[in-house]
Parts: sequence; structure tokens; C-alpha cells
Amino acid sequence: MNRLSTESLSDTIICDLHRIREEIVDSFGGDLRRLTDDARRQQDASGKRIWRRGEASGWKRGQTSVLDCTTLNSNENETAR
Repeated sequence: MNRLSTESLSDTIICDLHRIREEIVDSFGGDLRRLTDDARRQQDASGKRIWRRGEASGWKRGQTSVLDCTTLNSNENETAR
């Protein structure tokens, strides 16, 4: 794939992301509070652990994502058993 087609693909993906974001916001009448309340409700209903600001336990220097932290924490729990 040449540079031009890579840039074109990137532009297409970015345009798609903006379109999808606009559709989601529009589905809540442009009300970001309703959107975030709904996202929070869905997260709570999922039963999955959600990272919240201030939760740094288990975070190790050099980790690049929350997923790394979750994986690390689950591995530590298995080791402790």
C-alpha cells in the first residue's frame, strides 16, 4: 500500500468515527449529560470493573494502559491463591 492510499484510508476511518460520534450524540438530542448518564448506566449494568479516576492501586511504572493494570491485578490475585 503506498503512502497516498494509507492516508486516504486514515481519512476515511477518521470521517467514519466523526459520523458515528455525531449519530450517537444526536440520538441523545445533543445532550451530553444524558449520553454520559446512559454510558454510566450501561457500565454499571455490565458488572465489569470500571476504572475510575483516583484508582491507582496495582498500577506499575511503565504500564501503558488500564488493560495492563487489570491484567496485572488478575495475575497477582492468581499468584496470591
